[in-house]
Amino acid sequence: MATTADFQPGWCCVGFVGWHHSGKTTLVRRVAMALQERGHRVAILKATDHRVAELLPHRPGSDTALFQEDGIHRWGLVGPDMAVCGFKRGDLSGADLAFRLFPEVDFVLVEGFKSDPSIPKIAVCLNPSTQKEGDLQALLKAASNVKAVAVHPGLTPPQQLPAFRGDDLAGLVRFMEEELRGGDPAPVTLWTDQGQIGMNRFVRAALHGSLHGFIRSLRGTASAAMAVVRLRLKGDHGTGDQ
Repeated sequence: MATTADFQPGWCCVGFVGWHHSGKTTLVRRVAMALQERGHRVAILKATDHRVAELLPHRPGSDTALFQEDGIHRWGLVGPDMAVCGFKRGDLSGADLAFRLFPEVDFVLVEGFKSDPSIPKIAVCLNPSTQKEGDLQALLKAASNVKAVAVHPGLTPPQQLPAFRGDDLAGLVRFMEEELRGGDPAPVTLWTDQGQIGMNRFVRAALHGSLHGFIRSLRGTASAAMAVVRLRLKGDHGTGDQ
């Protein structure tokens, strides 16, 4: 399974984990606004313990309920204000799922996925009324791939991890930019339904050069900053493997 550390620079998925009432949602919102103010494109992905099908408006007899009954597990609902889509998650890692949903952004801020090793995480204990020393220690044992902690002044952060107080939003954002994202955006990344495919510099340059030249020759691409190409490798269409 790929981890975010293996991904090309320029796209970054960062998780924020904590117990209930730890302050993680408030921190995610503040970080998202700070990143946007710095010119980054941001998306938020939130995990829940509830079955998503129970949270969606699948009223008996509604179109989306009928789709589910028909065995159609990929669907979209589009209104004048927004679009909502649904599909089965399968065994995708959190980072792969985040990229599938939001490939065009710079940062995907994820709330949850505590035990998913594919996502580097910030452990959050910012509420002094509910977050004690033992809560922080238990969180660090329960969560995987923790890269830093955000804690209130009453807690002693672990020496081996960078620590940020709730009022040091600028420091946390810089850490995410420099340590978790880092580098210039890669000119091309390659993903399949199995995850990201690693490429050396020669292969990356060759693929970028051929795709860039072809896409720029098409009408309507002069002002485009990014393109997403989906290529069928197997199946009944095209020249892929049969």
